[in-house]
Amino acid sequence: MGIRLDSATAGEYRDAASRCLKFASEATTVEARSYWLTQAQFWHGLATHVESGELDADDRLALLATAQSRRHDRTTEN
Repeated sequence: MGIRLDSATAGEYRDAASRCLKFASEATTVEARSYWLTQAQFWHGLATHVESGELDADDRLALLATAQSRRHDRTTEN
């Protein structure tokens, strides 16, 4: 999505969530729709945490690493 996870604003994360929702609405398979909805939830949650001041740059990067690891695990278990 082209977002710097460690320095983006909550508004940029919300924009990413909105784009994911758009992609989900255009998805032609259940799997694709599910993927984009999960991505939207991730970005929305990140925006909420940033707004509350709960996450610094290192926390954001750790969160992304965890999300990427989970996504990799799901794609390799099939």
